[in-house]
Amino acid sequence: MFDPTSVHILLKAILAGLLVWAAWQDLTRLRIPNAASLAIAALFPAFVISAPAAFPWLLALVIGAGVLALGVVAFNCGWIGGGDAKLLAATALWAGPERLLDFLFITAIAGGALGLLALVSARLVGVSIGALGDGKLPYGVAIAVGGIVAVAVFPAFP
Repeated sequence: MFDPTSVHILLKAILAGLLVWAAWQDLTRLRIPNAASLAIAALFPAFVISAPAAFPWLLALVIGAGVLALGVVAFNCGWIGGGDAKLLAATALWAGPERLLDFLFITAIAGGALGLLALVSARLVGVSIGALGDGKLPYGVAIAVGGIVAVAVFPAFP
């Protein structure tokens, strides 16, 4: 029998797995595979259908498009990578209007912590996270933390 709540929880687990994979790829190769962002976006309709209560999917699409547009601007300015922009937008879909600020706040905090960890490890231990020496930080790790905490771990809805 079809149990939407179980499917919804399973989809959140898949989201978490995809985010971990994207973070690992960014951490080890400084590249976020397009497949990760595409899979996250492609699973969004199933996430909406399985939601235990009405999910504001249309507003979530507007938010995702807006985050992608801002990400493209940030990419063109050289502030973030293209993979970061796509992963941020795809995950923002799942956050929707209910969890968007949580997602962005947790991502920002995780990014700051990642930056501090990278600086400390490079200066004190001599170990570099990503390509810090080139001024590059694997921000996909922070996006994954934000997505997992704000979207996958929060209660069943949204």
